[in-house]
Amino acid sequence: EQDLHAKEIGQEAKGLLDEKKRIQSQCGELKKLQTAVSHDELQLNEAMDRLHLGIQVKELASLELPFYLEKAWTQLKNENEQLKLESEQLDNEQKQLEQEKHYMNNQIKQLKESILSDSHVHELRDRLDTFKSTQLMDKLKKDAKKREEAQNKENQLASNVLIGSIIVAILLGIGAILTDYSWLYTIMLLTLVLGIGQWLMTKRTNKEFDHVLEDYHEQSDQQVTEAERREAAELLEMQEKYKSEQAALQEQLKLAHIQYIKWNEKQNLLAEREQRLEEQICRHYESHPFLKQMEMAYWPELYHHLKHVLKLIKDWQKHMDEVATLE
Repeated sequence: EQDLHAKEIGQEAKGLLDEKKRIQSQCGELKKLQTAVSHDELQLNEAMDRLHLGIQVKELASLELPFYLEKAWTQLKNENEQLKLESEQLDNEQKQLEQEKHYMNNQIKQLKESILSDSHVHELRDRLDTFKSTQLMDKLKKDAKKREEAQNKENQLASNVLIGSIIVAILLGIGAILTDYSWLYTIMLLTLVLGIGQWLMTKRTNKEFDHVLEDYHEQSDQQVTEAERREAAELLEMQEKYKSEQAALQEQLKLAHIQYIKWNEKQNLLAEREQRLEEQICRHYESHPFLKQMEMAYWPELYHHLKHVLKLIKDWQKHMDEVATLE
């Protein structure tokens, strides 16, 4: 009993032992937190190295990433990719239009060189006309004897009619003298006029036909063979074909010009959209300068990496605060 400590000393000793246990527990927890801090720093350093943005942890810690920013960056990325695609399509369309225009101009030039001059075309048509005249002359020669007999009959008939009309006119004149009927003179004159007119008309017709024969005889001196006629016909046919192709190419060239105007309008619209996109990008550069270090195609992915880094920073700061409190 004499060796026992006082009751107060016993209670104080018990309190010291309880405090020792608590501190030992906190020291264990502190070691765990220090290990977590080291692990956080390692992860944070690795994440920062992967970003390659050239910014410090303190700068990232103050960074704000609202939820709508991911959508905005995704829209900018999609718009940028869409504009690039449309720009490539317009470039290809322009090259195609230029190639088509160049091809059509070359074709038109070749057709112009292939088309014969007006004098040559006139010569070919004269050759065809001469060939037709020759064919007709050959036919007329075959029918010449029949025509000559027909002319003789017409001339004989005209002469008979003339003689008959003269005889009738004489009889009418005698009758008018004997009977003193003046109207018989009128009939006499009409008979003479009809007879003489019919005779002159026949003579004139036969004379005109003779002139025609003479003309064909003169033209028949220029002989055109079947091969020459075929060649002339083929050349003229080719001329019509060339002219038709040329006209068709001219129409296609007009359509190509219209297509180029439409292309120019689309190019202007694309330039306006690119200008608006550039303005939006500049605004994001002002609020987040580190975006200049990365291509726009990776902005949405960068957003998630930044979110992850911010979470690592938050966890690291939390553990650091807990360590400070325990220490």
